[in-house]
Amino acid sequence: MRDVIRCAVSVTAAVAVLGACAAPPGEPAAVPPPTSAIGAIPANQPYVTVQTADGAASVDVPEGWLRTAGGSSLLFTSGFDSVAVDTSATTRAPSVDSVTAEVVPVLRTTNDRFVLGSVTAAGTGAGPAIRVTYQAQATSAPSPVLLGVERYEFWRAGHQVTLTLSSPLGADNEAAWRRIVESLRWR
Repeated sequence: MRDVIRCAVSVTAAVAVLGACAAPPGEPAAVPPPTSAIGAIPANQPYVTVQTADGAASVDVPEGWLRTAGGSSLLFTSGFDSVAVDTSATTRAPSVDSVTAEVVPVLRTTNDRFVLGSVTAAGTGAGPAIRVTYQAQATSAPSPVLLGVERYEFWRAGHQVTLTLSSPLGADNEAAWRRIVESLRWR
């Protein structure tokens, strides 16, 4: 019963909002301003190419996002959206098994409200990668914001590049994330 009441209140509120957009007879209807989901990256977002900290690769990131650099890491943020680019030297390529055994436990202990989605092999323009999907709570949020996270681990000739892409859970950033992942190029 409570769900029915909630639904009725939501429908009533939606009708009131839509009714406010109605125009008097004979006048064109007002069009509400466009809205986008929180964290959604616009389709017309421009990108810039940046080099990884070790110079082993380059990747496109959204232009105008706040850039923070430290050691072997670059972080680009806008609101709750972020793109982290981390590099390291390692003698072996990551595998689904090694990431599941070594990386996922670290993610689980360093991310609040961690929920693992999947660990899979992924083909990309830069070659094979390991893709980890999960949910976690934003650490800098004054109120709880759940994030959808995609992490890609690339490896080539002793260099590992890890791309971590995150946005509020439910934001439709699939095309933007794909563009960033596919832009990775080894030097």
